[in-house]
Amino acid sequence: MADGRVMIGGHAPINTAYLSHISLEDFGLAPNDGRDPSFEIYTPPYAMRNDRPTILSAPEQLSVGDSFTIQVDQALDIDKVLLIRRTVMTHLIDGDQRAIELPVKARNGRNLQLEMPGKQSVVPAGQYMLFVSKSTPEGRVPSVSAPIAVVNEAFQCQGDATMAQLDQDMLELLTGASG
Repeated sequence: MADGRVMIGGHAPINTAYLSHISLEDFGLAPNDGRDPSFEIYTPPYAMRNDRPTILSAPEQLSVGDSFTIQVDQALDIDKVLLIRRTVMTHLIDGDQRAIELPVKARNGRNLQLEMPGKQSVVPAGQYMLFVSKSTPEGRVPSVSAPIAVVNEAFQCQGDATMAQLDQDMLELLTGASG
């Protein structure tokens, strides 16, 4: 998830047992108030730390091969920058998910100069999360992510829709409503 937590879910039996009432507590599980008990959000210890790095600014859109600058609050401590592709929510196995480490080319105050990979096959167009992280004696500590859209300017069909607009379009498609 964007804040570094992990959502796990799916593939549990229907918790209503096909319309007959079952108390999940009888099986040693939390009641979940009728929600699908197979979904869980795991909060790793680093997500509760008060010394997490913060991305102060980052570009909203990038292309393959771009050099770009981000601003972070702990620039000297940052030793990894990752671009993580958002997962496909409709598939059991997301063969397109990936994490791409971006090398830090230069540092200047709070600025980190980064470079995108040069091949579309490495970083295909889509929505990504940019994380910075630092190493500590207690383990790696990542930031909350900054959203980045990777575009392939060679595709003419690619629009500049925001994630909110894409979410609205998907909702309308699923419900048959149009606004």
